[in-house]
Amino acid sequence: MFLEKTKEIGGTLIQDIEGSERHRRVDNKFIIKEKSILWSILKKPWIIGKCAHHQAIGKLAKNFKVNCLDEDYMIHGIEHKDPNHWVLAVQWHPERTQESEDNNKIFGEFIRQASEYKSKTSYFS
Repeated sequence: MFLEKTKEIGGTLIQDIEGSERHRRVDNKFIIKEKSILWSILKKPWIIGKCAHHQAIGKLAKNFKVNCLDEDYMIHGIEHKDPNHWVLAVQWHPERTQESEDNNKIFGEFIRQASEYKSKTSYFS
């Protein structure tokens, strides 16, 4: 979903990462950028996640910024530049690491943001 959405909003993809076997490890370390939504959730410079892919973001879409990279400096997370648009996307699989307190924090913030959005809009009423 992460990569499909990137193309839909104006970004480009690297179709087949050279040496993609490295990116299919069970556990990967992702470096989190300061002043990002992800940093504000985790309050730390890295997270471990489960990842299995052979594609990556090439060119980032116009209204988005990178929030984390892997150790090879490949993009693994993006978010909207406008703080009024809470959009957070990661390329690993938080659902495969439910035992991880960090990944649970991401889920928790997603649920909190969705609830807050619902309470502000009449769309769901």
